[in-house]
Amino acid sequence: MIKRLILLGALALACGAGIRLSSSSAPSGVVLTSRAAVTPIIELGDGRPRWETLWTRPTPDLASASISADGNSVAWIDNKGSVRRLDATTGRTLWQTEPLATVRRIIAVPGGDVLAYAPLNRIHPTVRVLDRNLGAKMGAVYPLDGAVWSVAVAGGGSAAFIGAGSGNVYTLPIRHADKEPFLRPTVWSANGIPQSLTVAEDGSLALIGNWGLSGITAWYPTKPTLLTTASVPAVPVWQKTNTEVPRELTLSLSDNGKTAIALSCYGSRGQDARLDVLDAPTGNRLWQIDLKSSGAKARVSSDGQFIAVTCTHMTDYSTGSILEHRLSVYTRDGHKVGDRGSSYFSPELVAVSSDGSRITVQDGPSTLFTLDSRGNIKSKLTLPKNPATHILPTIRECVATGNGRFLLLLRGDGQVTFYRAAS
Repeated sequence: MIKRLILLGALALACGAGIRLSSSSAPSGVVLTSRAAVTPIIELGDGRPRWETLWTRPTPDLASASISADGNSVAWIDNKGSVRRLDATTGRTLWQTEPLATVRRIIAVPGGDVLAYAPLNRIHPTVRVLDRNLGAKMGAVYPLDGAVWSVAVAGGGSAAFIGAGSGNVYTLPIRHADKEPFLRPTVWSANGIPQSLTVAEDGSLALIGNWGLSGITAWYPTKPTLLTTASVPAVPVWQKTNTEVPRELTLSLSDNGKTAIALSCYGSRGQDARLDVLDAPTGNRLWQIDLKSSGAKARVSSDGQFIAVTCTHMTDYSTGSILEHRLSVYTRDGHKVGDRGSSYFSPELVAVSSDGSRITVQDGPSTLFTLDSRGNIKSKLTLPKNPATHILPTIRECVATGNGRFLLLLRGDGQVTFYRAAS
């Protein structure tokens, strides 16, 4: 019995020494935590899929793609300049053009037509309209007086607004122009280079974000009214001395033409981003926030009541600084209702539903999450593995309609997948 007690005591001492040895092996100042404490826990809500797959098909040499605002037409252009129009229901090719030397970008128009152009090309400053039925065999070619900087479509697909490097904006009829008098070919001055251009769904209001220090210009195509707002200064308050550096300015407008957002930043990495929210008809600024971040993206819901923003910034903690990605959701009056993101969850904005109740973000190379307006995660979508290699395909680019109803994923495995928002 005494020998057994001595043996048990020796074992206890050995175990205690082992525990002390393992706990003292960490460097001074480093706090050890369990794996459960550092692994992010993501709630999936009810787990119901928020996106319904319509089709997946190969896309040889795809350069870029576009979905019409109504989701009824899909188009893409390949690296040789050949444009293809697809049936949005089946993914079947309806027509394909020969390579067009002066075309590098396309926009699918409601009704089936396709706009084709080469952005920032001063040698070939033209916009081509490819007919919905016959492609390049029919349609108009519009010469401009400067390189194409921005393009927007309005009026149910009956007209396009083109911003040229000369500082002029063109209103180009696509079809039925004889029934829409205000959509006759028109040229008007934007008081600057129109870097960003957005139009209300009914074509009644156009907003132009001018490159450099010129701010925002508003125009009502239905009447000869040209307004220049002073609501969005080109240089933020905290950098008043930096007056020589142009700010990049991207505009978005709610479908009803009520709410506009202006996302501005410096440089190719989008440093020092700032968001301005405006009452679009008057140009009055509702509120402004200095994001002081990079890589910012922002979308406004179709009803103009919600604004979603994702960005990347450095967050300071007592143990040091860390790069974090965050999603923030605001109401039209500036109240923040949702906030989500960390070093483990890195949301990048993809789509916002018409009423702001569904926000889709990308996190990681192959996964999408759908959240509600308060930042609660509702579902997760991960691309299926390649059956031959068992490797997850990556997402090259996400193309979504403004109302968040349709989504096209350009994939790293040479395919595209078309989704429709599930009820």
